[in-house]
Amino acid sequence: MIRQLQTLIRRELWEHKALWIAPVVTAALLWVATFWALASMVASPEGVSAFNEHAVPELAGEGASQMAHGMVRAGIALLYLVTLVVLFFYVLDSLYGERKDRSILFWRSLPVSDTLTVISKVVVALLVAPLIVIAIALILELLDLVTTAPLMALGTDLGYWDFLQPGAVIMALLESLRDMWLLGLWYLPFFGWLFLVSAWARKAAFLWALLPPMGVALAEYLLFRSIHFLSLIGEQFALPFKNMAENQFGFRFDTDRGVSEIQTSTAELTGLSGLAEPAFWVGLALGIGMLAVAVAIRRYRGETT
Repeated sequence: MIRQLQTLIRRELWEHKALWIAPVVTAALLWVATFWALASMVASPEGVSAFNEHAVPELAGEGASQMAHGMVRAGIALLYLVTLVVLFFYVLDSLYGERKDRSILFWRSLPVSDTLTVISKVVVALLVAPLIVIAIALILELLDLVTTAPLMALGTDLGYWDFLQPGAVIMALLESLRDMWLLGLWYLPFFGWLFLVSAWARKAAFLWALLPPMGVALAEYLLFRSIHFLSLIGEQFALPFKNMAENQFGFRFDTDRGVSEIQTSTAELTGLSGLAEPAFWVGLALGIGMLAVAVAIRRYRGETT
């Protein structure tokens, strides 16, 4: 079973190259933008003087470690946001596409169960995709050490060793991996719905994924003049990012006063505290239920369109 699962996972990565190409391109653009901005600053005497006066003192002692930790976490967050967009289309096409191109006939001829096939796709979306992001982030960090760090060491009062913060980098990578896995579980009801639509829709899977929830929200508003369903979906989706803004980057969201800045905290993006939220367990149960329905539809559906 383990070997079958490994083979199915490799198949998903081979057939859906955007899962790693998109974060690679994003990381490359991020490196180019960072290198260009720092090179422009180093080429400017005024920029170097301002950096030495204001930034260098802040990086003394634990400042460099905190900077490395924060920059790695921010970079991974950006890469994972791009990956989430890719995952939306990957999951939506995962069971629909194999019927459309009739590759399902080949895979059903092999001794691989429908349950294991769907599990492999869930594992790719929830577990493998974050690992890809972490690997790309690590390569990006090493590239920065080879290119950006010498540039800053030669152009400012910083030393090359100020950029070598392996402990902070490793901690940031591990924390980010944990948070992405927790975020995947938090978003399981969304993934479950997309898998369900992908298994059921005969055509226009994208529209079937969006129109029913929009229809329910519109019907609720027209009948009861309320938006509870829409608010529930919005809160389920936005809560991890709200926690990140409040805890990681130091902003508080107040519905009456808007966004107000507070002191920076070292709390995590979602953290283990998210497991105590009732919405987490309710969403987890709903997601597992929708995945089970998707497996049943794939198993008993005779047509390939």
